[in-house]
Amino acid sequence: MKGSGNQSSLFFTFQALSHTALLILVGIIDFLALSYFSDHAITPTLKKRKKSFLGSYMPSRKNTSRKKRLMRRTRQNRPVPTWVVIRTNRKVRTNPKRRQWRKSDVNVG
Repeated sequence: MKGSGNQSSLFFTFQALSHTALLILVGIIDFLALSYFSDHAITPTLKKRKKSFLGSYMPSRKNTSRKKRLMRRTRQNRPVPTWVVIRTNRKVRTNPKRRQWRKSDVNVG
């Protein structure tokens, strides 16, 4: 059978299939893969407790409201994004609320 030109093979090419048959075949393969992986799920891991960003960043002797105010000031203390400078044709280049941590006080209480 190897030497003959017309080989009847169990395998088929995707080119010989019509478009709808190909979509059906892909759907079946997806369904089988989904059912296989849902049965053989990876062992579930315990959910980690979400750590507060405030807790890992600041000491616990500050109360939460003060930490929130300090974190807001920290977020505000950043340069103007590059896309803003480009969009405004360099009219806006600096952040007026920018401060240096040694030179000015935050005044959050």
